[in-house]
Amino acid sequence: MDGFYVAGFHNSIRRVSPEPPFRVTTVRGRSGESGSRDGQALDARFGIAFGIHAHPDGERIYYMDRGANNIREFNTILGRVRTVMGAPRPDDWTDGAFAEARFRTPAGLAQTANGRFVYVADESNHVIRRMDLAQRRIETLVGLPVTPGFADGVADDALLAHPYALALSADERQLYISFFNLFSVGNRAVRVLDTETLELTTLAGGPDRLVAFDAAGAPVEGTVIEGALADTHWGDTSGLALDDARGLLYVSDRSLNRIRVIDLEAGTVRTLAGGASPPMVQAVDENGDPEVDEDGDPVLVVADTYEVDGTGEAAILNRPMGLALRSDGSTLYVVEMSHHLVRRIDTQTGEVSTIAGEYGMPGAFDDVGLDAAFDSPTSLVLNEDESALLVVDRGNAAVRRVDLATAEVTTVAGELGIRGGLGFAIVPLSRSRFYFPVALTRSGRDVLLTDRNVVYRVEALAAAQEAE
Repeated sequence: MDGFYVAGFHNSIRRVSPEPPFRVTTVRGRSGESGSRDGQALDARFGIAFGIHAHPDGERIYYMDRGANNIREFNTILGRVRTVMGAPRPDDWTDGAFAEARFRTPAGLAQTANGRFVYVADESNHVIRRMDLAQRRIETLVGLPVTPGFADGVADDALLAHPYALALSADERQLYISFFNLFSVGNRAVRVLDTETLELTTLAGGPDRLVAFDAAGAPVEGTVIEGALADTHWGDTSGLALDDARGLLYVSDRSLNRIRVIDLEAGTVRTLAGGASPPMVQAVDENGDPEVDEDGDPVLVVADTYEVDGTGEAAILNRPMGLALRSDGSTLYVVEMSHHLVRRIDTQTGEVSTIAGEYGMPGAFDDVGLDAAFDSPTSLVLNEDESALLVVDRGNAAVRRVDLATAEVTTVAGELGIRGGLGFAIVPLSRSRFYFPVALTRSGRDVLLTDRNVVYRVEALAAAQEAE
């Protein structure tokens, strides 16, 4: 063998050269693009590889693809991948009965008031789909499956790329859609689907209204953050919450580290919170003397300690994701993927306060408030009586509950740091396991949760706090 071969959750096989400087190269698959396809090295696709093993001839590598339920062979001489045992999983896009239907990394969810229909952002299939819980069937509403793009239109004449979060209007006629994917910046937008006519239109953003950044990480000159809706620029729109009574749509702009507010009637955009950056201070050397560069200018570094809470644009956010709004519209809750926090925002004043999590430090601890730890939380929802938040802790493959009165954090589904799947099995919460949970929504007393290619129902999870 000409090096060490490494496989794992990144949808690729990577080679580490045996001699310094130990160069790492991708030799098979593409990081972040799952699937099950044989072929030449970089054209092949697979899911999660385990149990990698080298053949004694030094030419072939075998591994188990847990994402596709098969065993694959990589020929290092021919640069080709083939399946040698087992069948790849069914097509990642299939409509029909629940048992036959297939998703590819479903993300955001939105349910109708009567509980019958659930809208699903099928992120990597680039479509919006609808689950009929009464008929137990799934249909695609808008977008062309497995065809990313950006085009307004009706049904499959419209194109989407990586739809992420959803918010449904009170009359259930408008479905608002956000878009988030590190590899598809052209779809940074908020779009609206008419659920009756299936017409998709762009509300904000799009390929010609993208936020661009300079070398220092600041938005380039001419970036419009507040003002008329049609003039504003947008980054990754990673979370949505709709205040239908006031005609306000709250949007997490992950790229700008802001929570933005769209006034749907006035057609304007403003910042509710976020936008500040960590303070910079002059670096000092080992003797405590201030450091300067070759031009004599101070060498600046991020301060060791600083306050992240604050009001409006004085607050510091870092990759805000999912949003949850109290029914009276007074308080907005947000999870931050990179700060690993759960935070509260007063919608009148824009005051931001941290409820739980250790700032900037991923971890897996149940505790109270700032002594608890999360790892890359992505979504949250209020429980039935709004006394607690249920949080998707993606990095820990679990669902956590945050008591809003005490800030106590407990793990209520999954096991911290342990990944696994359920398939079609019905299991108690104590035995539940998830791979990469993404988003959740409340369904009466239950919770609907998206994980890797599946949608789970977790019974009574939203009412658990009240039942204790």
